[in-house]
Amino acid sequence: MEEEEDGDQEDQAGDDDEEEMAHFQGTWQRIPESLKLHLPPNKTNLWNEYDVMECSRQFLPEVVDYLVPLEMDGRGLYNFVNNPNKWCFDKMSLGYYLKLMSNLNRVINDYNNHAVEY
Repeated sequence: MEEEEDGDQEDQAGDDDEEEMAHFQGTWQRIPESLKLHLPPNKTNLWNEYDVMECSRQFLPEVVDYLVPLEMDGRGLYNFVNNPNKWCFDKMSLGYYLKLMSNLNRVINDYNNHAVEY
């Protein structure tokens, strides 16, 4: 019986994409959000460091200089913008932080099929 349970756990652990995105599912609408949806080229699910840079470059090229040393993937970006004190410890301006937060909120709202509110 234990062998079967271990096998089930291995099967579940192999589905990384769904596990990584599960924390976005069913969330309430996040505000503020940007009016335009920015995504990395050819990417819809898990974001690596390159994807975060490419997405950020679309709406605020200057912020890339702050993000490069942080080596932030998609989950890192999510954790970063959800910690209201993190931006000041990483010496990022409040304006850049708010821009990152509003764009990530737009991505999460789109993922959860929330309508854009203007």
